Amino acid sequence: MSLRPETELKEALRTDAPLDFVRGVLFGDDCWLFEQRVLRQIDASYQTLKQDVSRALDINPKEVTLIGSAKIGFSIAPGKTFRPFRKGRSDLDLAIVSPRLFGMVWASLSEASLRGYSQYADTHARQIFSKFVILESDTIYKSTYLSDLSRKTASLNRAVNENVKMKHKVNYRIYADLDAAEGYHVHGINELRKELARG
Repeated sequence: MSLRPETELKEALRTDAPLDFVRGVLFGDDCWLFEQRVLRQIDASYQTLKQDVSRALDINPKEVTLIGSAKIGFSIAPGKTFRPFRKGRSDLDLAIVSPRLFGMVWASLSEASLRGYSQYADTHARQIFSKFVILESDTIYKSTYLSDLSRKTASLNRAVNENVKMKHKVNYRIYADLDAAEGYHVHGINELRKELARG
C-alpha cells in the first residue's frame, strides 16, 4: 500500500472528517519521504526508522510517527498551506505518543524551572498546557536536572540520522496521550480549512 496522490490528499483535507484524515493518513503506515526517496541518503524503510526511535526511547514503534511535510509531501500547518517539503530546509517532525515519556520530560523541565532555569518554563509552558512538549534536535539542555533528557535527545538524533542521513532539524513532539495527539492535529486541519475558505 502507498500514500494517495497529492491531489487526492488535498481534496481529502477539504472534505473528509478531520479525525479520519488524522488516523488514516497522518498516523497511518505510509510516508511520502520514504516512498518517494527524495533524499538519496535514505536507504532504510519508514518502519525501520520507527523501530530505531522506539528502541532509543524504550517504547512501542506504534507510538512513533513522522508528521508534517515529510509525511505527506506538503505542509498543512497554519501559514504554510500546502508548502511542499523542501530538501535541506524543511524540518522533520516526529510525533511520539507516550504518557510515560511525557511525564518524565514534564517532570525534568518542571524541576529545572523550579531550580532557577526559568527559560524552560518560558519555552514549554504553552505546549504542556496542550499536553505535548517539543524537544528540538539542536537544543542542548544544560541543567543537571535535564541530563537524562539530553541523553534521550542524543539517542533520538542518532536513531534518525542512521535512517535518514541528512542535515535537517528534527522536532520531537511528545504527546501525553493519543487523544492529545489526535486533538492537536484535528484542530490544525480545522484551522487549515478556515485559511482555505478565506482564500
